[in-house]
Amino acid sequence: MDHTSNHLSEQKCPLCGAPLVFSPDKGKLVCEWCGGEFDIEQREAASQGYTQAGYDRDADRENMQTFPVYNCVSCGAEVLADPENVALICPYCGNNIVLTDKVSGGLMPNGVIPFKTTPKELAQKVQSYYKGRKLLPKKFFSQSSIGEVQGVYVPFWLYDADAATDAVFSGETTSVHTSGDYIITTHKHFKLDRSAKVQYKNVPVDASVKMDDALMDSLEPYDFSQLEPFDKRYLSGYVADRFDVDSG
Repeated sequence: MDHTSNHLSEQKCPLCGAPLVFSPDKGKLVCEWCGGEFDIEQREAASQGYTQAGYDRDADRENMQTFPVYNCVSCGAEVLADPENVALICPYCGNNIVLTDKVSGGLMPNGVIPFKTTPKELAQKVQSYYKGRKLLPKKFFSQSSIGEVQGVYVPFWLYDADAATDAVFSGETTSVHTSGDYIITTHKHFKLDRSAKVQYKNVPVDASVKMDDALMDSLEPYDFSQLEPFDKRYLSGYVADRFDVDSG
């Protein structure tokens, strides 16, 4: 296994050194220890310790066959990462780790939709959604039933397409009227030619093998007006995987 340290991007508060977490409600990196808040751009200027390795596609494909081990910059512990992991949390010290070698070069996403809901807000929204619905278990709304929530970023491919088609249909109309003692039924037949053009933009396709496709489809539609240019600091405090399904 590959022991790596210079591929870690650690998100630490420049004021007190504690881990930073991306706050969905504030849209900033926040320190839960001293209360410091930093814009994504502001944190970039304040940071002095980021190291990003170059991208070697052949070496990266080889690494996908193993489970690399990284050394946490904060506590030195060895952290095992799946080949697809790009962000995780150190199980020993709780430090937020972004594996920068997994989101660089050809593997860097074009954009990201940052989280907008905090774990506390999620519990409230779940309760509001199911409130008043019948046949739910008595303890459905207890804190234990919701449990600890961990945000996960899932990779997607987005496709644009222009589609055009020509179609021929048969049409018919029927009318009935009376004339004296007669009831007259008139049938008219038509040939209908139609042309149509359709544009598709940002059609999402799940790019992760481990994520259930039906589950991902149930979350659509996604609000692409919230799409931001990719920045690895959005991953801080969350779990994220890179794609393991080719775009083709």
